[in-house]
Amino acid sequence: MSEKQRGAYSTEVREWQSELLDRVLRIVFVVAIPALLIASYYVWRDGRAWLIPFYVGGIVLVGIVRFWKRAPYTLKTGLLLLITYGLVILSLLRAGLSSSAGIFLVGFAFIATIFLGRRAALLSIAVMVITMGISGWLFSTGVLTIPTEVQLLSAKPSAWLSYTFTLLLAGTFFVASQLYLFPRLAEALVQSKEMTQQLAADREQAVREAQVKQRRAEQLEWVANLGQTLTSLRQRDELVWRVVREISATFDIYQVNLFLMNRSGDTLLLAATSGQLGEDLARFAATVAEVPVGTRNALGRAAQLGKEQMALPLPDQLVQFPDSRVEISLPLSVRGEVLGVLDLHSTRPAFTEEELQIYRIVAGQMTTALDMVRSLEETRTQIQEIRARYAQHTLASWRMLLQATSVQSVAGVQIDASQVTALAQEAMATRQPCSTWLETDDIYLLVVPLVAQEVALGYLAFTRSAAKGDWDVNTRNLIATAAERLAVTLDNTRLLVEARRQALYDEQLSRLGDLIWQTPMPEVIMEQSVRELGRFLGASEAQLYLTLEGVGRDPDGVSARVENG
Repeated sequence: MSEKQRGAYSTEVREWQSELLDRVLRIVFVVAIPALLIASYYVWRDGRAWLIPFYVGGIVLVGIVRFWKRAPYTLKTGLLLLITYGLVILSLLRAGLSSSAGIFLVGFAFIATIFLGRRAALLSIAVMVITMGISGWLFSTGVLTIPTEVQLLSAKPSAWLSYTFTLLLAGTFFVASQLYLFPRLAEALVQSKEMTQQLAADREQAVREAQVKQRRAEQLEWVANLGQTLTSLRQRDELVWRVVREISATFDIYQVNLFLMNRSGDTLLLAATSGQLGEDLARFAATVAEVPVGTRNALGRAAQLGKEQMALPLPDQLVQFPDSRVEISLPLSVRGEVLGVLDLHSTRPAFTEEELQIYRIVAGQMTTALDMVRSLEETRTQIQEIRARYAQHTLASWRMLLQATSVQSVAGVQIDASQVTALAQEAMATRQPCSTWLETDDIYLLVVPLVAQEVALGYLAFTRSAAKGDWDVNTRNLIATAAERLAVTLDNTRLLVEARRQALYDEQLSRLGDLIWQTPMPEVIMEQSVRELGRFLGASEAQLYLTLEGVGRDPDGVSARVENG
């Protein structure tokens, strides 16, 4: 057995002995109180009342060592042995060999063996022999006397010798067995406690591993939920702030920064930040708000190479992040284009491999979401451009249609045009019906905009006498619905007119081509072309010139002039 094992063995045995001794003292104290009453009765009845103070003193000693928490182990054991030996002496004085002194002597040897070890066990055997020898001599010589009914046996030396020999054999056998079994039991106790400690350590390790796995599962679940959330976001600002806040709240991160690439692709711009230093972008404006691509740091290299970069900054290297001990920059790249960089700082010396995997997944989700938002923004821009062009085309088409068509207005009541115009501008701007009270004309004026394909074509103006009052909500909704349908119908009519006009143009051009190519003569072709084009366009005169060397010089070649009409 090594020194370490021997030390652990001694410690475990001492702890077990102390615990057992406390339990024995507790039991002795509980049993001693009724035993005191019973023993006091018998000794008082036998005329030996002088023994009662000894009994009381023994209980007092037991109580002291029982409730004295800081009493030394040796003192507790010594008092217990003293009380047991006192019971031996009292029993011998009261009844000699007929007493229970033998039982107490065996108990005395038991206590010495269990609580004090081998030397105390051998000494207890010697004390047992000496006690019985002295008691036998005193009783045999008549120095000590006891009641007549028990004096006969106690006065014989042979009886004392036989009894002493019997106790010696019993005590020796008991002590030997205890000395043989006790070390093995104590060693088994040590091994049991070691196994218990190992099992406790294994259980704690299993709990820690379970907690780590649970944490891992929660993080993966968070990543999955984050991916679903990012796909539902349509605004760039909401997207970037949501990501940095979620990372900061979920992981042990010192600071999270998200940079986006500018339009020219040469500078990273700080878009969102969160962590122990807060979310104030202005706080980092002087140092990290703009990072040129290719800068000799993790951010610049990640943006330039399109690969993640990890750095171990020195304590004074990053002034804006004084407690950062490790930094990782994850590029957000799609189809070879870097959209931005996710920059993470930690106060720990390194990131775990599991954390890095999760951060890479988040970076991939962020890249996909940013690319989707960019595509949506481009699509919105294109849609807005298409709508603007369509609105311009629609207005130009209506302008041409109105110029080509004579539209007469019919009005039953003459209203100030400025009042109608002001109310119409408000209605067309809000795309909602508007009404007002015209005090000078004593009527109510209602203007309903005509909107088709998000283009305001015009408006409808209604008047109503004061007696009938203003239009209620239901009537306004009905008029608005009718105006919407009317606007759609008018716009469809415009499209139909344009389609018919285009068909007429196509037909005229086709007929013009047929007439031109009826003859192979250039002069005839030019003459017919000028004549038909003039007729088609409604011109009073049409001329054709061929200039072979550029405009501004006198025309050469063939010319034709045809008057139409």
